Amino acid sequence: MGARPFLIAFNVNLRSNENRDCATDSARRARARWRLASVKALGFALHTRGLVQVSMNLTDYERTSIARAFEAVRAAAARRSVEIAGAEIVGLLPRAALDREASYFPLLEKLPRNVVLETLLEALKPTANRSS
Repeated sequence: MGARPFLIAFNVNLRSNENRDCATDSARRARARWRLASVKALGFALHTRGLVQVSMNLTDYERTSIARAFEAVRAAAARRSVEIAGAEIVGLLPRAALDREASYFPLLEKLPRNVVLETLLEALKPTANRSS
């Protein structure tokens, strides 16, 4: 049996109607320039929204935080004069990984209440076991 750090799926949407090259280039530059450890990133075109997306898997958020990954993508996109349209977290993440003061937080699209693992687990506890 083995264990790995929590994987966080984090996407940054860029205001660009170019093909996915803008997102791919931003992902590549972010990883190379900022030396993002434990981050896997790809670029995709979101044709229905007229945007491109840098889709990232943060395989160890303690080595590379969401905030650091976001800033790296933002800086790489800025070099191409491309603005950030928004960001999204897909799935669950531990409370310690979410920084409400970071620059990415106000840009999060559709942040569900139960995206934080501990919040979801607390909601599942029987009411008799909850302390007031």
